[in-house]
Amino acid sequence: MLNIPFLCKLGARDPRRPSPLLMLGVLWLALLLLLFSACAPGKHSPTGSPAEISPSLPSSEAESFVQTGMASWYGPGFHGQQTACGETYDMYAFTAAHKRLPCQSTVRVVNLENGREVLVRITDRGPFRKNRILDLSYSAAKRLGVVEPGTARVRIATVNPEVSGEQGFRLQLGSFTERENARHLKRKAKALGLPGIRITRVQISGQRFYRVLTEGFTSLQEARAALRKARSRFPDSFILRN
Repeated sequence: MLNIPFLCKLGARDPRRPSPLLMLGVLWLALLLLLFSACAPGKHSPTGSPAEISPSLPSSEAESFVQTGMASWYGPGFHGQQTACGETYDMYAFTAAHKRLPCQSTVRVVNLENGREVLVRITDRGPFRKNRILDLSYSAAKRLGVVEPGTARVRIATVNPEVSGEQGFRLQLGSFTERENARHLKRKAKALGLPGIRITRVQISGQRFYRVLTEGFTSLQEARAALRKARSRFPDSFILRN
């Protein structure tokens, strides 16, 4: 004869232990949380974490620093936030983030893909994405033609006006791969009454560019006044320090 009480005792669950169904549900929940955390897109930060920031280069190395590589840009998501150098990030200023150049360094950036150049001030640390050497502000990226593609190959070099003797300002009205296009713009600039117009030829990464410049401005205010006039006909014009 079957021992019914004995069989019931075997099938009874210990109330102190969680049910197998509950344990299975908890396990699945933990696996789902792990999966979503692993697949969530990482947020790029120009400043990065303190562990990612390398010490600044010594002054002796920073003064003659030259580097070639890919540049990117950062803008609206960081506008108004504090930078690694302690400033408030302004996407409309001409600034950039670099991993090791000292804060407040002035850097000349040349877009090797179109010949455009700009001076920026280092105010932040970054970029920390692989194979990138510089994060440009929105305005600097726009001037270099980097906003639309997102990245560009550039050459950067530190500039020290006091040491190099760079003084005065000039405007770049345009940059072309064909000399005749530069000559055509030069004739238009003369008709507009801009002073000191000339064409310079530069070789950048194996590509020849013809730049149309107007020179002879001794102050930034004078250069800005000429820029307002130039942009009425040449909207891509910008100021360069000599």
